[in-house]
Amino acid sequence: MRNRVALNERPGYPGVVRAVKRILQSIPELEFIELDVPRAGLMSNYLTVAPKFKDELREQEFKAAADASVTTLATIFHACHRELCHFEERVTFEIVNVMELIGQSMGVKAEDIYKRLKMMSEVEAMMDDCSDLLSRHGLDANEARDVLLADQLAAKPLQGRFVENDRR
Repeated sequence: MRNRVALNERPGYPGVVRAVKRILQSIPELEFIELDVPRAGLMSNYLTVAPKFKDELREQEFKAAADASVTTLATIFHACHRELCHFEERVTFEIVNVMELIGQSMGVKAEDIYKRLKMMSEVEAMMDDCSDLLSRHGLDANEARDVLLADQLAAKPLQGRFVENDRR
């Protein structure tokens, strides 16, 4: 059975998107599926300044992918993968970086450790998972915990109201 793969596209680098599509379409095990959804930004992290817009785009893409019965949504850019991979828990398809698909087509398989950690909801679970790495590399556990809290578990920005500065 062929994997049905859709691409998380960004219009800011059209040459990159075209090249990735050509590569994916050359992999016999993959059936490339085009999603008819709005696209914006160079990478998803560029849209962080407009969180509601970013969320709407993501949800439209996830719905279109589910409606098209894709098995895989592939991100091109690592920044996009970092922002999307943990949503795999609530969608009907896997979310991988395109490099994983290319590697698999050549017989190379590597675990996505970042995604495994990102899908954990507790910092202590992440710390336990990485305790051997912390020891092996002489990293400070408290500093690592702070980084994990700031990076891995801080996926949702505040959505406060806009306040005008009335000072003259």
